[in-house]
Amino acid sequence: MTDNNGQMLTPEQIASKGEKIYQEKLRAILEPKENGRFVMIEVLSGEYFLGDSILDALKKARVKYPDSIFHTIKVGYEGVFKMGYVKSFGYGCRA
Repeated sequence: MTDNNGQMLTPEQIASKGEKIYQEKLRAILEPKENGRFVMIEVLSGEYFLGDSILDALKKARVKYPDSIFHTIKVGYEGVFKMGYVKSFGYGCRA
């Protein structure tokens, strides 16, 4: 994705711009009414698209911006995904 000056944006720049738009413009509009839904932010225009799933929001965003990259936020949450791991104790499953 390139900005309005033709410069390539890094993933970090896209995330930074998306977070800034969310915090400064969208948070007050979307929270708490839309908590739990996903918002796709087109970072060059500031437009956003809501969905009940990431795919739902992405489909809406792609209609208007088919070639854009979006910043995704789960409204009312610190992050979209929670990562972790389970330590394996050999083969099979233990209760």
